[in-house]
Amino acid sequence: MDAARIAIRLPGKPAVHILYRRSIEEMPADREEFEAALADGVQYHPLSLPEKILAPGLLSIRQMKLGPQDEGGRRKPEPTDKTWELSCDLIISAIGELPDPDLFTHLGIPLWESGPKRGLPQVDEGTLESRKTGVYVIGDARRGPASIISAEADGRDAAFAILKRLGKEPERLPLPAPRIDREALSRRGEILESLAPDNPDFAEREAARCLSCGAACLRCVEVCPNRANIALHVPSQGGSPLKQEMQIIHSDDLCNQCGNCGFFCPYEGRPYEGKPTIFSSTTALEQSPNPGFVFINTGKEVRRPAILYRSSGWPAERNPEKLDFETWKARAATDPILFLAFQIVTEHTYLIPQEEAGA
Repeated sequence: MDAARIAIRLPGKPAVHILYRRSIEEMPADREEFEAALADGVQYHPLSLPEKILAPGLLSIRQMKLGPQDEGGRRKPEPTDKTWELSCDLIISAIGELPDPDLFTHLGIPLWESGPKRGLPQVDEGTLESRKTGVYVIGDARRGPASIISAEADGRDAAFAILKRLGKEPERLPLPAPRIDREALSRRGEILESLAPDNPDFAEREAARCLSCGAACLRCVEVCPNRANIALHVPSQGGSPLKQEMQIIHSDDLCNQCGNCGFFCPYEGRPYEGKPTIFSSTTALEQSPNPGFVFINTGKEVRRPAILYRSSGWPAERNPEKLDFETWKARAATDPILFLAFQIVTEHTYLIPQEEAGA
């Protein structure tokens, strides 16, 4: 989808076609990106397999049909006796290909013979050096099809390993704490159309279109149909154990575990399970594996409640811990879960479930 949407923006507004050997029901592409490509003017051809180049600028395409399901659960495409032709001057293969194993075999690098890495080169996971001294393997060549971010991370780790081998200790500079542009966040959802690349305001407009996903993704907040994921601004300095000021609180009462936030999470997370969760009862907390807390009302002092909580990283067999208000307030400086709970009871009391708060 990225390749198609970039291609259709090339000078001259070329005709762009997506050829896919299965139907749209089997297509693994993100539906939002697919619909956006169609809106851009990209033409989609299902059950179409590029087969061979008949002549310069002429592609032969085999019409396919769907057969039984394959091992992955998708219906297997099968060829028919029909073909059709498409004129074109550029073919982009964007199908997530694996590296050619012949290269590694030629270099004397052994491949994994089984498991999820079958056909990929054997490397030291710490240094990314292959079994052949001095040859490092990174990115898709090591992982198979993955993201450019993963490839960049591999490149950094391999470079550091090479420096160490040369007797130089690489310096890892600390990243500055991400700062949230609140004005930009307030405009999330506003449509800012791209400008032509030769427009003098092109770079400024593209920067304004950035959603700052590295610091405040908010995808799980945006896609939750029940509004169970809630974004909060909290202090990230001055005694805070948190690294950034935008945090997500998950409401157990509002969640039906539809999995939507997990499906759309760009970090392959499961926000409905991994985010700090606010519960309305001790029973709900005890029955859930989520890190989180429930406020326990102590008489009329709703703003000074006791708390029952489970911190991040606790083993499943460890029971939630009960703390009185003064104790958990004192420990909030070092425990992110307790810190978030303190922010809610002091700044966001509207989030406290009515049953336990006594409000």
